[in-house]
Formats: sequence, structure tokens, C-alpha cells
Amino acid sequence: MKKRWRRGIAGALILLGALATAVPAFNGWQAERHWRDQVAWLDSSLAAANNRAGAAVIDYQRGVFTARTLSRVELPASVLDAGLR
Repeated sequence: MKKRWRRGIAGALILLGALATAVPAFNGWQAERHWRDQVAWLDSSLAAANNRAGAAVIDYQRGVFTARTLSRVELPASVLDAGLR
């Protein structure tokens, strides 16, 4: 009987550990997909307004609990104020 309880507790701990790893990984995957979709939407919106403007995701690095992204937004000088050129 004792072995049965130990196996049950060990199984529950393994399942809890798997969930603790899977949930952040799934959330990170969803966040990356959402970021890429939003940048693609921005790129298409900028391209429709001006053919020299655009946006792109250069690099996206995702860890279990962190993410880093490098994105580029290009705007022609004609749409910027003189102080920002």
C-alpha cells in the first residue's frame, strides 16, 4: 500500500513539473506568434500608405521565461517632422 501512495505522489509531482514547463512555453509561443502578426499588420498598413515605409521582425529569441526581439520600422524622411529627421 505504501508503494502505491509513493507512486501516486511521484506521478503527481512529475505531472505538475511537466505542466510548470509546458504552460510558459505555450504562452511564449503564443506571444511570439502575436508579435509577428502585429508587425506583419503594421508592415502592410505602412506599405499601403507609402511604398517606402515598412516593418519587419529581424530576430526573435524566446526562452522559457523571457523573450527578446529586434524589430525594424522604416519611415521615409518626408513623413517625419523636421526636428526628427
